[in-house]
Amino acid sequence: MKVIHDEPSPKRRRGRVRRLRNVAVFPTLLTLSNLLCGFAAIYFCMRGLYSADLDPALKATLNSRRLEEFLPTFISVGGFLIFLGMFFDLLDGRVARMTSGTTNFGGQLDSLADMITFGAAPALLMIGLVSVAAHNRGLGPPTGREAPAIVRADAGADDAADTTAPALPPGHFRPESMLFSSRGSWIAGAIYAACCALRLARYNVEHSESNPKQERTFRGLPSPGAAAVVASLVILYEHVVELKGWWLVNMLPIITIAAGLLMVSRIKYAHLGNRYLRGRKPFGLIIILLIVIGLLMRWPAPTLAAITCLYALTGPALWAYDRVRHRHDQGGTGVPQSPQQPQPQPQQPGGDAYGTRATP
Repeated sequence: MKVIHDEPSPKRRRGRVRRLRNVAVFPTLLTLSNLLCGFAAIYFCMRGLYSADLDPALKATLNSRRLEEFLPTFISVGGFLIFLGMFFDLLDGRVARMTSGTTNFGGQLDSLADMITFGAAPALLMIGLVSVAAHNRGLGPPTGREAPAIVRADAGADDAADTTAPALPPGHFRPESMLFSSRGSWIAGAIYAACCALRLARYNVEHSESNPKQERTFRGLPSPGAAAVVASLVILYEHVVELKGWWLVNMLPIITIAAGLLMVSRIKYAHLGNRYLRGRKPFGLIIILLIVIGLLMRWPAPTLAAITCLYALTGPALWAYDRVRHRHDQGGTGVPQSPQQPQPQPQQPGGDAYGTRATP
């Protein structure tokens, strides 16, 4: 019987999977902490939906009066966890570079964690907030209607007259008066999550060989910045529910879609860490940072929302400014001026008659 020995071909050797033998432990733990913050944010969003029918006295979130003044609901706790995930996301890259532990494995793991914390979690928090607001009827313009009467079966006529529930206080509204229903908020969240995935994939491809220390601008809104906009507005909602909460809950899906589209755009955004926090900076910047920290300590929710929204608006504002300045440089007509024709020059020995080129 003829025996044929099959030897592995060179192509099979080249296609063999390389085993990952070691990883940087501390940066990996920080990246996983970022991912777990996003997972916990989704969990608290589910807790917020579950507790929508409970008595407000049973909705204790952090068992601390001071903390509950800032984070009174489970959904707002989820928004805070997104910011905590940003802190770990900032640390893992710094620690990896300090310990010379930057690897392709760490970069891929970081993108997966960012997709959970900055992609899925903010979208679900927005959907949860809109759903709870529609369920509780706790926002918007007054309806002018009274709640239906609640009459017991064994109550008399006089008792029935007194069992009418009081009119809804100012600030309550009907769920059907909302601009976005739960289905509309789901579509907005799906668009945001898809844009975040595209943003992270594009960043990995375009910056695979770049040095993070030398980056001073981003192309498109960074995913942590987009998540910060949504999370800060979710937290702010609990503090303005008695004022203009109906406006905020109606605009939040639109803002979420806008943040997603800014992520996949080519608009330039400043890298705050490399541009303003690295190296020697003027003394005035320290004063501004101290003022911002003081405002965060005094009015945390409004200040946080203002900072994140202003950063998201700087990209479109600078883009519009550059377009206007470019149009003004072209003569203010909006039509590019035709370039001047080069004047013929006398032939020089050993030279070119059109050696100089006129610029427009």
